[in-house]
Amino acid sequence: MKQIKLTLKELDTARNCYNSEMLEPSLDEYLSNQIGFQDDKEFTLKVNGLKTKKEQEQFEYLLHHFYENKVELLFNQDKKSDWRRPFLLILGIVLIFISQLFSIAVVSEVLLVAGWVAIWEMVDDILFREDTRRSEIKIAKILSTISMEFEK
Repeated sequence: MKQIKLTLKELDTARNCYNSEMLEPSLDEYLSNQIGFQDDKEFTLKVNGLKTKKEQEQFEYLLHHFYENKVELLFNQDKKSDWRRPFLLILGIVLIFISQLFSIAVVSEVLLVAGWVAIWEMVDDILFREDTRRSEIKIAKILSTISMEFEK
């Protein structure tokens, strides 16, 4: 089991300054990087600096709630991408075929380029973005259930 050490001066340093129900972006990045570079499946977050039981409970709720919402958001993005890819493929093919019907060179070229861009968007999503989304979901799932140890 891998331990991630975290020192907080107070609870507010963990909160986003614009929305107190969200984590500070630098803390989110730190925790995600700590999980992302490890092969372990189980982690413990060792937190220093939160003195009262109430602060500890609030931090635990903040962290778990933030990552539960992040998992849901990433799943929704993944679902949206699943129906978007076939649509882009069909649109790209249709635009390429339609481009062959026009005798006006400018219109034909614009439709041809638009068709290839639509197909490239689909390929880009499959080859590059999907893997990133899946790893972000994995990391957020781990952090949404991570166990915590508090030291005063």
